Amino acid sequence: MSISPEEHLKVLQASMRPIYDGIKIVFCPILNENITFNARGYYHLQHDIHGNGRDPKTRIHKLSLIPLTVPVIKIATSVDEEREEWVQLERKKGAKKVRVRYIALVADVGKKSNVRVRVVLIRPEGSQKTIFWSAMRLKITKKAP
Repeated sequence: MSISPEEHLKVLQASMRPIYDGIKIVFCPILNENITFNARGYYHLQHDIHGNGRDPKTRIHKLSLIPLTVPVIKIATSVDEEREEWVQLERKKGAKKVRVRYIALVADVGKKSNVRVRVVLIRPEGSQKTIFWSAMRLKITKKAP
């Protein structure tokens, strides 16, 4: 008997939250700085930038990548993308938008280095902290023989 996506999500949330909370800070050699894992990043894995809950399948996808985020941050050899945007990071109604620098790192990780994961980090303007923001799995294109 298979379980529903909602039930699977509850089990995954219960198992991934302690793992996420245990990470706290990871040094990123390519950026030469510490990356902070805080409640804001965990919240964003399950909600979009507007605070709306992601659908259960997307939440499952993002939460299941938590164990692979640390290796990506540690072994990425270059910045895949960098951009700045004005976003409302605070969830309070009427909160002001702040300029945020997004930094994306990509690496092949997993037991056989067969999973390509993109980790997105943010640094709000005026902050000294770079924060883990999101993760997504990318398709690996097969290399020519």
